[in-house]
Amino acid sequence: MDAITHGHSNRAVAQAADIAPNTLNRQLSGESDLKVQTVVDICRAYRAPILPALVAAGFITTAELATEIGPGALRDATDNQLTQEVLRRLKDAKTP
Repeated sequence: MDAITHGHSNRAVAQAADIAPNTLNRQLSGESDLKVQTVVDICRAYRAPILPALVAAGFITTAELATEIGPGALRDATDNQLTQEVLRRLKDAKTP
């Protein structure tokens, strides 16, 4: 989650994602189950890609993700979306 939220506190993340802080704390601590909607809300609040976050949280597998994103998705992506993805990948490649 730190990669998405830039290390913000749980309280700041909850506020940004419009989630009750206690709810977020319980889900992140494992006291209650992490909800798909929580992951989606956090991603939307931080403008992060949702599907990779769902993989990281264990809701879907990388194989399932690969079946959802195919050549059509690339064809339909805007120039800006493609550029942002290339830049993200370049940045990730430089991170140890």
